[in-house]
This record gives sequence, structure tokens and C-alpha cells, in this order.
Amino acid sequence: MMKRVICCCICVTLLIISDGAHGYMAEENLLDELMKNNNYNNQIRPTVQPTTIKFHLILAQLISVSEREGYMTSKTWLVQQWHDQRLSWAPEQFDNIEQVQIPAAQIWKPDVVLFNNADGNFDVSMKPNAVVKFDGSVIWRPPAVYKSLCKMEVVFFPFDIQMCHMKFRSWTYDSVHIRRKPLFYIIYLIIPSFLITFLAICVFVLPSDSGEKMTLVISCLLSLTVFILLIFKMIPPTSLNIPLISKYLMFMMVLVTLSTLCSVVVLNIHHRTPNTHQIPHKFRVLFLENLPRFLRMERPESDDNETNAHFNLKVDDLSGSSFLRHRMMTSHADIPPEVTSATYRLNYIVDYLKYQDRYKQVQDDWKFAAMVTDRLLFYVFTIALIIGTTVVLL
Repeated sequence: MMKRVICCCICVTLLIISDGAHGYMAEENLLDELMKNNNYNNQIRPTVQPTTIKFHLILAQLISVSEREGYMTSKTWLVQQWHDQRLSWAPEQFDNIEQVQIPAAQIWKPDVVLFNNADGNFDVSMKPNAVVKFDGSVIWRPPAVYKSLCKMEVVFFPFDIQMCHMKFRSWTYDSVHIRRKPLFYIIYLIIPSFLITFLAICVFVLPSDSGEKMTLVISCLLSLTVFILLIFKMIPPTSLNIPLISKYLMFMMVLVTLSTLCSVVVLNIHHRTPNTHQIPHKFRVLFLENLPRFLRMERPESDDNETNAHFNLKVDDLSGSSFLRHRMMTSHADIPPEVTSATYRLNYIVDYLKYQDRYKQVQDDWKFAAMVTDRLLFYVFTIALIIGTTVVLL
């Protein structure tokens, strides 16, 4: 029984080998018939009439997009289909073979190349076998890695959608749409620049006596300059449009620059003294009366005013010339020279204290005007930042 099973297996194996050899011989005979016996010439088109080529492209992978150089690198499959009557046969004459693979170098192929190539390599990277059917239809699917020119429209960068055309010879294939993922730019570019600008606006909250106003705004200005240099490296220099992110950063730069200039003005107002500047009447009405009421700012009352007033009243009562004249009229006595000298000295001290009081009062008025200006500018720049961000990016 075992011998019969072994003999049957051997017979089946020999039959399979015989059929495979017969099929191989049939395919070899078919290729000889198509190539040699028919004197096939791969330099001649299939017909004298125009040959219809069905062509489409499969985008397998988008390798890279270079914004600055203006090209796109992609991995594709080119599917080309045409009809060549010289490659047709009757399947029943060749063991019912309905299709066969022929090396691409041995048959005629359409001269389809990437017209807008960026690296000078217009041919495909690999030439696989072409699939030929018995009715003469030919399908060729060569893979290719193309570096094609792509005009970058960066108006809405980094929220842009690029449309890169791949031109194959005399006709244009459907465009390749590339949508950029803006999350990276939002996290590492837009949000930091917004926060830096808001930090520069917060300089109007920082007290002028701290001495750090100019340090803060200049640091923010330098930080925004770094971000602008980063954008300059990302944007193609030949771009015809200015991207939104560049407009936004320039808007931020203008805000920070204006905040720097306004900080200089505020510091100038804060450090004014009665010896150099007098407060104009209109300035006093606007910055010391109207704007504080509009901005809901209340000027704190100093406890020294009542004490100084009481002190001045006592000094005037005790050292004034009217007091001495009253004593002279009532006592009919001459005032000693020592008393007169002391009276002059007391009057000088009283006048100096009054001068110091007026000096400090005017100086405090300038400082309060600087505080009002700071509060007003903080509101104005914050509103401008919010509106500008909404208009430019949204």
C-alpha cells in the first residue's frame, strides 16, 4: 500500500513539472513569436494614427517640501496604458496564455517625462516589466522619485494649502494638494510671539521708579527679532506674497517698538520737576482730572498734608511779623536785635518748607500724570493686540 502511495505522489509531481515545463515553453514560444518572428521594432510607434495613452499617477509618499528652494520631492507610481496591435496573439495557440510580462526595454513605450523637473533627471528611476495582454493592451507601472518645481504661495503661512503641478511632457497632470499642519508653528512661533508682545505691553504696569521699563521692552524687541529671522529662513526668497505670519510678526514688532517709544515718554513725564517744567493748565485738566475719572483712578491722599498745614499755621502764628507788631503795639517796647534776627531766620525756614511742599506737590502731580498715561497706554495697546491678532490670523 505504501508503495502505491509513493508511486502516485511521484506521478503527480512529474505531471506538475511537465505542465510547468510545457507552460514555460509556450511562453517562450510566444515571446519569440512576438519579438523575433514579427521583427518587432521598439523605436516605431504601434500605429501611424495617434496613439491614445491612458496615464495616471499614484502618489505613494510625499518625501519633503522645500519652501525656500521651491521644489517638492515625491515618491510616485506612473501607470501608463496603451494599445499595441503588434503585441496581440490568439491565446488558444499558446496554451491559453492571456497575458505575459515583457522587459520594458524591448517594447515601445510612450515618451512621457516630468517636464518641470528640478534636478535634471527626467526619466523614471526603475523600469520594471510591462504587462501585455493577448488583445495588445499594454500596462506599465514604473516607480519614480521626482523632485518637481513648485511655486510656493505663502500668503496664509503657516495655515497655507500648496498646489504643486507636475507637468508630464505636453499635458498637465492633476495638481497635488499639500495642506500644512500648523500646530508646530502655533505652539513654537505664534503663541510665544503673542506672549512676548503682551509682556512688552505689561511694561505700562511696571512702576517707573523700578528702573526696569526700558530693559523689559528692549528684551522683548530683541526676542521678536529672533522670531522674524526664523521666519526669514522658512520663507522662499522668491515668493511674490508676504505670508500672514510675517505680517503678524511685523505687527507685533510695530507694537513693541511703539511701546518702547511710549515708555520713553512716560519716563520723561515721571522724572519732570518744577525746576525744569511747569504743568500746563490743559495738561492738568486732562491728565489730573478728566482721565483719572474716566480710567477710575483715585489719587491717594497723603497724611502729611494736615500735619504740614497745622505745622505751618503754628510757625506763622509764632514767627510772623504781624505777631511782633502786635506785641510792639501792646507792650510799647522795642524788639531786641536778637529777636529780629531769629524772626528772619524763622521766616526763611517757613518759606523753605513751603517751597519744599509746593515742589513735592508738583513733582507728585507729574508722577501721577505718568501713572495715568501708563494706564491709558496699557488699555490702548491691549485692545490693539487683540484686534490685530484677530484681523491678521482669523
